[in-house]
Amino acid sequence: MSLSRIARTLLVLALAASIGLHWMLLQSVAWVGMFADFSQKNSLQTAVTMTFDGNHPCPLCLAVKAGENSEKQSDKSDLLKGKELGCFALSETSHSLSPTPNGSEPNPTPAPQKTPSGRQIPPPVPPPRLQA
Repeated sequence: MSLSRIARTLLVLALAASIGLHWMLLQSVAWVGMFADFSQKNSLQTAVTMTFDGNHPCPLCLAVKAGENSEKQSDKSDLLKGKELGCFALSETSHSLSPTPNGSEPNPTPAPQKTPSGRQIPPPVPPPRLQA
């Protein structure tokens, strides 16, 4: 296996994990296991209903839900605390992204607002369409 192929595989796995595909994979495994268990004791229709109704979660379903919730909570708390995001930080006072030097606090002044260009000439109007 070449080095570029390994790097590409690692990149795909990192991207998949960053968008939460690992939780979807675990939830799919849980559903398959639940369906297999329920179908041994019940009809197929009842097994499908019990698998997806949300009233009969298995331990893996509960673990996936807890993991997703803890991940969402940590993401929210990191953003609310003004944790640095690369070379930018979310300022708690201005609620805008402002550049920060490495290791310094976020800039408390609000980022300048962009104003529309002072265009004096109106945009061209397309010619009328021909009636067919």
